[in-house]
Amino acid sequence: MTEYPVYEATQQCAICKGKCCKYMPGHYSPTDFSDLSFEGLKAEIEKGNIAIDWWEADPKEYYLRARQIGEEIVHGSWGGVCVNLSPTGCNLSWEERPLGCRSLKPSESSRGACIGSYTKRQSVDDWKVYDSVLRELVACFGRKKTPLEEQMDSVVEALNTLFSSMGGV
Repeated sequence: MTEYPVYEATQQCAICKGKCCKYMPGHYSPTDFSDLSFEGLKAEIEKGNIAIDWWEADPKEYYLRARQIGEEIVHGSWGGVCVNLSPTGCNLSWEERPLGCRSLKPSESSRGACIGSYTKRQSVDDWKVYDSVLRELVACFGRKKTPLEEQMDSVVEALNTLFSSMGGV
């Protein structure tokens, strides 16, 4: 895989207070993990800080990224607050952070945006080799309905049956 430049967090990160972390959790590279097997990645995901996201394509192209606060494990996202962000900065050591975070070059102004050298598209492309493992993880962690949602489905089904018996009212 291609090597990407990485940048240490700077004083500028403290000044901006993690704008990038508040809007878009970082994406992982396969090189961020020592065990890329189903069991290895499953164990990492079960720690609660990693989400399975996808690039809109047909079929979906999966990749891993940091999870957002309150989000399900399998979730297509357009942004949110990273679970690793605390009032004092990132809870992860520099080495534990996703390559998508380590490759951000901090902006030199308080108004500017950080620039990433490892894009989400590059992450998606790097994960293609592990597509079968990611699809197996999606099947394992895919959204399951809560008891309340199951009850609501039963209520809706009962109402539909009632309305059908009344002639579709």
